[in-house]
Amino acid sequence: MRSFPLSVKFLLTALFGLMATGLVVICGLSMSSAWQQQATAQRRMEVGSITRYLFLAMQNMRIERGTVSAALIENEPVDAATWQDIQNLRARSTPALAEAVDMLLHLDFDDRDNWIAELRAKSAAVDIMRADADALLRKRGPGTNAEFNDKWVAAVGTLVERLDALSRRLSSAVRLNDPFFDQMLTVKDLAWNVRSDAGAERLMIGDALAGGGMVSADWRRKTTELHQRVTTMWALLLNYVDDPQTPQALLDSIAEAKETYFNRYIHDRDGVYRSLAAGDGPRATSRAWIQESNPALDSLIAVANTAVDLAQAAAERISVDARRHLWFQILLVLTAVLIGFLGLLKIRRNVIEPIVTLTVAMRHLAAGDTGTEIPNTKRRDELGAMAGAVEIFKQAAIENARLRIEQDQLTARTNVARQTAAAQLTKAFDAKVGKLVQSLKTSASDMEETARSMSETAEEAGQVSKLATAFAERTSSNVREMAAATDKFATSAREIGSRVSASVSLVGKAVDDTRRTDGAVSILSQRSERIEQIVKLISDIAAQTNLLALNATIESARAGQAGRGFGVVASEVKNLAAQTARATEEIASHVAQSQEATRDVVGAMKGVGSTIEQLHQIASAIAAAVEEQHAVAQEIARSVAEAANGTQEVTTNISHVRKAADHTGLTSTKVLAAATALSHNSSELSREVELFLASVTAA
Repeated sequence: MRSFPLSVKFLLTALFGLMATGLVVICGLSMSSAWQQQATAQRRMEVGSITRYLFLAMQNMRIERGTVSAALIENEPVDAATWQDIQNLRARSTPALAEAVDMLLHLDFDDRDNWIAELRAKSAAVDIMRADADALLRKRGPGTNAEFNDKWVAAVGTLVERLDALSRRLSSAVRLNDPFFDQMLTVKDLAWNVRSDAGAERLMIGDALAGGGMVSADWRRKTTELHQRVTTMWALLLNYVDDPQTPQALLDSIAEAKETYFNRYIHDRDGVYRSLAAGDGPRATSRAWIQESNPALDSLIAVANTAVDLAQAAAERISVDARRHLWFQILLVLTAVLIGFLGLLKIRRNVIEPIVTLTVAMRHLAAGDTGTEIPNTKRRDELGAMAGAVEIFKQAAIENARLRIEQDQLTARTNVARQTAAAQLTKAFDAKVGKLVQSLKTSASDMEETARSMSETAEEAGQVSKLATAFAERTSSNVREMAAATDKFATSAREIGSRVSASVSLVGKAVDDTRRTDGAVSILSQRSERIEQIVKLISDIAAQTNLLALNATIESARAGQAGRGFGVVASEVKNLAAQTARATEEIASHVAQSQEATRDVVGAMKGVGSTIEQLHQIASAIAAAVEEQHAVAQEIARSVAEAANGTQEVTTNISHVRKAADHTGLTSTKVLAAATALSHNSSELSREVELFLASVTAA
């Protein structure tokens, strides 16, 4: 596989970029988590603020509802103090509700628009009821306000219930995020439940006082249930805040409510309740009862207000901490980005660029440019060490160039001295060797003439012996060919005899095999007849079985319902018998065909046996004739062999003479070749000497 090497520049940039990206991603994730925490804290703070305003509106509306209801029930005119209390309650509840609705417009939750529309509609209805209540409170006269009072209590109660439901829904959406915040919201809900039940009980007592002190059993039951619920809820609240971590402000508010409501108010309430239950008549007016009980109920609502204030303070503190943590994470992300940017810039300036410049200098140095300046040699890091090593290579290259120049100068001086010495040696060598070569050429010419004369004489003798040898060899060849032909004839006769003998043996064996086959086919024919008998027996059995099954079927039909199962079995047996009969008929058909084929084979085997007997007689006659021919061929071959031996002796003697002539011619030829080679070598030696001297002189 082909590899793609990556540069150091790319690797350093990529690695540091990945590290910086990882750092930025980690910080970004932390920032995202901080952003979510800040958003949750902000939503908790917004919900706390809305809940606070809703709670303020609810508690003032409930007090307003009781005060107005008590004023409507009485026939006396409304005094200035009560009128001012009503206006003060409205002055606190109306802005709180408007602020809560305005904040709801900026809070995202399901069915927000429906909730806002419903609150505005019910608030508008309560405002209309307020205007009507104000008009009625200014009128004087008995029985004019009872019907309106019921509507007034229902309208304000419905609005308060919806406000309470919205407050609980918003509170449940931000629970399970902070334990303290959840605890304070739970305390608020418990205190509000205590205040709600206590207010309902107070209102029923006020209605009884306004009605002249006459109470029913149902009134007693309802007031008792409300009082028990107040006591139970208060016990749950005390048990819930029984924690060393409970804030002191909440504990103080609870202590104040315990003293104001459960000690003083309950004491007064029990007295009023006993007088009403005994039918003694009202001990105070409804309006006075409402005004006197307001501080006690305010102490209960103060517990809820304290819990709401503490929850809101905790939400604001958590929001501030979350916002601070978010800014810290944003600062970390910016720091990570800055570190990545500065790190890449630092690596590029202090690592990548020095490596690139050092690489360029090394390429120039490798090309032979020793004048290139090596950068970064004064650095005290690894790059400085690399630059120092390259500087050493540069100095070594400069030194090698100087040594190469000196070596060339020394070589030139040595060549001049060598040429002078070679010229002197050439002159001396030419003077001595030239004479020897000339003498050698003369002797070689004489020797060549003598050897050529000997070669011509030997060649004539060789030609005469060759003619005699050719005639003798031709005669001997004819005799040998005749002997070979005779041998081939004898061999052919012998081969024919052996083949005929083998044929006779094979024909005899074929006769025996034919006889055994005839016997086996006869046995096969007998067994086929036996199989036919067995098939007939099976067919008879199947017919009887079919008849028995038919009888069984008839008997089962006669038996009716009891024989139905036996009839089914008989039907199955009948089917099996029919299948057996059909299979038996098919087997009989095949057996008949096999018998017919066996009879044909028996007839054919008898014909083959007769033919093979005739072949055996003919082969025996041929074998006898071949034996006689083989004996005649051996006699002819022996006579031809004796003639060939005589001819061979003549050929051998002539060959000895030819070999002697050839040896003489070969020897003279070798002498002539040696003389010719000597003459040629002397000429070559003379020429090589001249070339040697010329080359030495030129060198």
